[in-house]
Amino acid sequence: MVEDVEGTACFTNFHSMNITRDKLCSLIRKWQTTIEAHVDVKTQDDYFLRLFMICFTARMPRQLRATSYATGGKIKLIRKRITEIMVRAVQQHTLKSLIPVLMDEKIEEDIKKQCAKFYPLQNVLITKAKVLKKPRFDAAKMNEFYGEKAGLASELLMQGAAAAAAPAEEPKNLLTEEKKK
Repeated sequence: MVEDVEGTACFTNFHSMNITRDKLCSLIRKWQTTIEAHVDVKTQDDYFLRLFMICFTARMPRQLRATSYATGGKIKLIRKRITEIMVRAVQQHTLKSLIPVLMDEKIEEDIKKQCAKFYPLQNVLITKAKVLKKPRFDAAKMNEFYGEKAGLASELLMQGAAAAAAPAEEPKNLLTEEKKK
């Protein structure tokens, strides 16, 4: 989401992320239980996020039956553990440090390990993360967020202004030049 514009430079902030529909559809199969969970959580820098998670039950080692269905009680336990892990993971980060963590899949691996006690899981994914509420816009925080990139953007802006002030070449019409030859 664009927060501020300085000349030709746009300063953006995280708004949301989704996995693609084809990725989600490729994971859904028969003979397994789909477990979905969502949680509303606040980061250290006062952003309220809603995270959505999906996971699927896996076959146990040496399993003979064709299906891998979890019972309702186990689903509740898994969902509870998922929300605890997601809240703990998000609350100890700022928004800037959270984005790489979401992309790194460390939360998903932690959920897989912790929930293996109840039922083995596979394809654990954060499907969606969106910002519900963000703190009031502060230009100083935005410059801190971008750091040297904000200085680079203003430097590029100055170079662009200098290039615009330089005398421009007269545009050439390539179509008429070819006909003259």
